[in-house]
Amino acid sequence: MAAQVMNPVRHSSCTSAGMRNRPAVRISLCNRARAIAPRAGSTGALLEKPDDAAWFKENADKKTHLTGTKKPNAFGLCDLVGNVWEYSVEFHSGPEYRPVLRGGAWTTPGSELRFAARQEIRPEWFERDPNRPRSMWWLTDGPFIGFRLVRFAEPAGKNETILVGPLKVAKAANTMMRISGQVKNTGTRAVEEVELTVYFLDADGKPMYEDGKARPTFSKVWPVLVNSDQPGAHRAPLKPGESRDFEVEIPQAFEVDTDPDKAGAKVSALKYPN
Repeated sequence: MAAQVMNPVRHSSCTSAGMRNRPAVRISLCNRARAIAPRAGSTGALLEKPDDAAWFKENADKKTHLTGTKKPNAFGLCDLVGNVWEYSVEFHSGPEYRPVLRGGAWTTPGSELRFAARQEIRPEWFERDPNRPRSMWWLTDGPFIGFRLVRFAEPAGKNETILVGPLKVAKAANTMMRISGQVKNTGTRAVEEVELTVYFLDADGKPMYEDGKARPTFSKVWPVLVNSDQPGAHRAPLKPGESRDFEVEIPQAFEVDTDPDKAGAKVSALKYPN
C-alpha cells in the first residue's frame, strides 16, 4: 500500500497526542533510535545534500511542508531531519518532565542540521496559553514541533506478567507531583521494555487523564527500556522474579473532584526479546 503524504502534526506533544479516547500506539522513538535512524549508516555529522532531504530555514519559505516530499534516507524514512522537531520517547533526565526534541525544523539553519541535535521545550513556546497555570503541553507558539508515530513490528500482547506495586505521591516543583512505585516481573520470560502510564484517580477511583480545562494529568515512564541512551538500571532486561523502582512527575489536577494523593498506573506497552 502506498504511503499517504500528509502534513506533519504541530503545536502538540508526545503526551497529549493520545488523549480523548484516541490512544496512540507509540509516539516517536527512544532517544537512541531517534539518533540512529536519521544517520542511516552515515558517519558524518550533517546531511551530505541537505536540500535534497530536508526542509530548513533556507529552503522552507517559513512554513512546514507535506511529509515525504523530500528524498528518503537509506532506511527509507523521510523528514527525520528538518521540517518539524520531533519528540523522543524518553525525557532528558527523569523523573522531571523534560522532553527531548530531535532532528531540527523548518526554522533551523542548514548549517545546524546535525544528526545529534537536541532541544528541550522553551517557556516562550507556550507563553500565550491563557490558562493559569499554563499547560506545558499546549505549545501555542510552537508551529515547528511535531512527533512521529511508531509501532512495534509485532503486538506486545496482553500484560499478564508485570505487577505494579503500591504508588507513593509527593509534592514536586511548581505544579507537579512526583509518583514513585515498583514493577515486578511475575512471568517466566525476561522483558526488554515496560512502559507505564501514570495518572491521578478521580473521586470514583477511575483513571483521570485531564483536568477541568483539558490539561493532561498523566505521564509515562519506562522502568525497563533496553534501548535507552540514558544510563541507569532501566537499560537491563527485567528477569523473572525481579523488581525495579521507578519515579515520574505528573501535573496536578485543577478544577476537578479528585484526591491529589491518589494515583494509579497501568502497563501501556510491553516488549519481550525476539
